[in-house]
Amino acid sequence: MTFQVGDASAYLVGRTPPDLIVVNPPRRGIGPLAAALEESGVQRVLYSSCNARSLADDLARMPSLSVRHARLFDMFPQTGHHEVMVDLERVG
Repeated sequence: MTFQVGDASAYLVGRTPPDLIVVNPPRRGIGPLAAALEESGVQRVLYSSCNARSLADDLARMPSLSVRHARLFDMFPQTGHHEVMVDLERVG
């Protein structure tokens, strides 16, 4: 197993896609990385989100990646904040 930390968009350019990419973006979401992941051929993405709206927007930009599992984490009890972990798998 090899771990790479950094800009996943830059890592994906001109390379064979890894088996798994883990993303934990800021509240604004992954933005342009969604298109790069969609085009990359990566088979699985674990996406940790603190903003369900930006997560939904990003998922819409990755139609070939399907939600396999999702889990809500209440890491900040008695607040309106939550984390969502989504396990995405390439369809087809």
